[in-house]
Amino acid sequence: MEIIQITDLHISKDKSDSKHDCVPYERLTKVLEHISANHSKHSNLVITGDLSSDFTHESYKNISSLIKQFEFNVSILPGNHDDLSMMKLICDDQIKLESLECKSKYFSIFNFDTHIQDNVKGVINQREIENLGEPIISKQNKCYYFLSSSTHKS
Repeated sequence: MEIIQITDLHISKDKSDSKHDCVPYERLTKVLEHISANHSKHSNLVITGDLSSDFTHESYKNISSLIKQFEFNVSILPGNHDDLSMMKLICDDQIKLESLECKSKYFSIFNFDTHIQDNVKGVINQREIENLGEPIISKQNKCYYFLSSSTHKS
């Protein structure tokens, strides 16, 4: 299983908007083209937060339309610059608002959803901790690698 992670897209409704001496939409286009040219179409792309820079439906549609040009599966996780309701609007069979599932006897993946709507802070809640316990217990110390991600410091 190949997993590719990118983060902090900061795409806006205006595809030509510049931020920190680059145009995020153009940069994302190049990144997705690079992934497509150098990795399997069966790769799993995980986008860990801050997809949008302006919280607009158009910014998320811009991201979706770019992703749709490629075949890889995508998991999106919210960051402090994201709007969950807008993220849900671009989800479908290819783009999912959930942690990447991994079924392997050699490693486990768990993504903490630390997002708090309309807040730049994040938190690991009790539900996340409880959800973490079962996969670890089921591996019965046979797990060689354990990967976790979080979009916030808690």
